Amino acid sequence: MRIAATQRAALVDALREADPHAPTLCEGWTVHDLAAHVWLREHEPASLAGSLLPALAGRTTERMEQVKAERPFGDLVDAF
Repeated sequence: MRIAATQRAALVDALREADPHAPTLCEGWTVHDLAAHVWLREHEPASLAGSLLPALAGRTTERMEQVKAERPFGDLVDAF
């Protein structure tokens, strides 16, 4: 198994064990926020432009909230 696949599998295991509402080390983010962020990174990389361009940060936050509303936590994790 490649390193990336091993790390991805470890992330999926950790997410499945965690409470979606639990805080993460990213201040203000929950486990569900983290799952939505990773899902966006994998499926809609252009939507994360706010990470690089502060003027677009609000759009990134809005899109993360949409993803969380549209996809249950378990579905996000399964999509990895």
